[in-house]
Amino acid sequence: LRLDMTKFMDSDITMQQIAAEVNYHNPDVFLIAEDGRNGVATNGSDFWNAPELHDKRVSHPLLPQDYGMGESEKIHDKKIDEIGEMKVPIARLGYDSEWDFNFYHSLSNVLYTSIADDLIDLDLLEHSIACSQGKTIYLTSHDETGNFDGNRLITKWMAAILDLKKDLKFNSKDDARIENYTKLKHCSYNDAKEVVKSQKTQFAAESLATIIATGSKEEDIKNYEKEYGKVDLTKAEKAYQKAFNMHKMAYGLLYSIPAQQMVLQGDEQTDLTPFRFYRKIDFLGDEQNLQIEKGYDTGFEALNKSKLGQIEYSPETKELMTQHKNLIQELNNLHKEIPALTNGYMVLGNTVKHPFSRVLGVNFKDEKTNSEVFTITNFPDIKYDVDYKITFPKGKWVEVLNTDDKKFGGEGLVNKEIIESNGIDQEKIVLNGNTTTIFKKIDD
Repeated sequence: LRLDMTKFMDSDITMQQIAAEVNYHNPDVFLIAEDGRNGVATNGSDFWNAPELHDKRVSHPLLPQDYGMGESEKIHDKKIDEIGEMKVPIARLGYDSEWDFNFYHSLSNVLYTSIADDLIDLDLLEHSIACSQGKTIYLTSHDETGNFDGNRLITKWMAAILDLKKDLKFNSKDDARIENYTKLKHCSYNDAKEVVKSQKTQFAAESLATIIATGSKEEDIKNYEKEYGKVDLTKAEKAYQKAFNMHKMAYGLLYSIPAQQMVLQGDEQTDLTPFRFYRKIDFLGDEQNLQIEKGYDTGFEALNKSKLGQIEYSPETKELMTQHKNLIQELNNLHKEIPALTNGYMVLGNTVKHPFSRVLGVNFKDEKTNSEVFTITNFPDIKYDVDYKITFPKGKWVEVLNTDDKKFGGEGLVNKEIIESNGIDQEKIVLNGNTTTIFKKIDD
């Protein structure tokens, strides 16, 4: 059960009472607070750059005696009153997890920076990963998808890889919308033009990705070029594959962190169906204003276009989608098999950061079971098919998942040998571009 933007409730007591009611009547429910108060009050900076990324009171569950677990309704009601009288420590707000805006922003920044072939901030990403343990982490949610252009990650990344915005064609309809946008939002013409251009870029990417995924047809390409401009289909197909590899890489990293992973419906198999913003039109002018703001019909048309199962994918794309779904299933299986992926903590001293090659290695360990994993992510599209040298934590390691495995739609550049590390010297491995590799410790 997820509660939206709880920080705006302005009442920690009410948050406790809600948690107490849910826990008493539905003890199996997992409570998530989209809190986002995070580190804003710590130093006044942007919340994903603050040194303390989460208010730890939020995801501190209540004790059974705080809400009368196992007791009568009468005693439970009394406990609810006691919470209102501040007899339960405000240090326990009662939620099992917190929505992790910080992790989303830092990873998203790294992914787009990597596409631009610039140096990435591995320090900030390491910090957000360390703070994300036990939180609800994701690559995209209804917010980042539905509240904007409605496009999936594959589509968004294709737009950036191909730099579609650069040579985008504009028409009289676009010009009229810019004028209407300036009036609606009371902004400058240039600001409105930038918004409209950015949105049209995403619609172009959506159209192009769908053409590739369904099997290119001459008529579809002509229609695309008429609306958006010239396209190099060979480059577009390579961009689609790169975005697919990035999708696998990012989910590999996401699932290697001991947290609660959230996957937007359809993303488990890289479905391209958009997730549009939609709502029932309740007052005069609302529909027209939303169309100006979003660039599409936000009523039932948007709802219907957001339903999965409408795109007729080519056999080749269907195979890729199945392979990605198999990856997500395998990652879920690893969570069941390896305690470090669910109960572990991040061993900060064992993090490896290679800023120039843009490779990150993170280590998680569960002391109780002596379970340990070391995850290596190669963010850029650069292949190391001979030797890449990196320092593993001390012990013997075996690769248990590689997003470049052929069964996940990759080239099959995997590590079959056991790695034996003294924790100091660098070991040799192979890494394909845009990949995540998870190693499991098998011996000290």
